[in-house]
Amino acid sequence: MSLQYWYLFPIFVVVITVLVASVGHIYGFIAEGGGAALHETVNVAMFTVPGVLIGGQLGPRVQARVNPDKMKVLISWIFMGVGAFMLSTLLG
Repeated sequence: MSLQYWYLFPIFVVVITVLVASVGHIYGFIAEGGGAALHETVNVAMFTVPGVLIGGQLGPRVQARVNPDKMKVLISWIFMGVGAFMLSTLLG
């Protein structure tokens, strides 16, 4: 194998690891009688996968157009807002 393809080896290892872990989790859910747990996992994945795909498309475009300093301030405000919401939910 040529050295120019060795950079693909870590990607192959990650893909195999993810596949084995996914099959292991699904087998675990089914072995536990997994109707409810498997259903809940599928529901979470139904919202997570499109969010990751859309974010992966929009993120680089926003990054290219927005000033990095303004982006840091915006993300800080978003995290503070999420933190305040979580605190109000927890305490109230």
